[in-house]
Amino acid sequence: MAKSASQPLMTAVVPREHLVSANGRLFTAQSIANDFAGPALGAALFALAPTLPFWADVATFAVSMVLVARLPETASARDKED
Repeated sequence: MAKSASQPLMTAVVPREHLVSANGRLFTAQSIANDFAGPALGAALFALAPTLPFWADVATFAVSMVLVARLPETASARDKED
């Protein structure tokens, strides 16, 4: 879900002149998280307690929910309400 929403969302919140660098940063962050940090962190959390990775996932979803709720309303969203 995050991959399909990240590109359209980025165009709504990043000024056009910064889209290229923002897209590069997003791709870099996703690659590092998915390929390197995520599996190692998940394994370390599981080694501490088998349920800990799941609670960490719950916490990240909660943080994501708060961050998405704080996003500014876009013009297309306002048009749909009318």
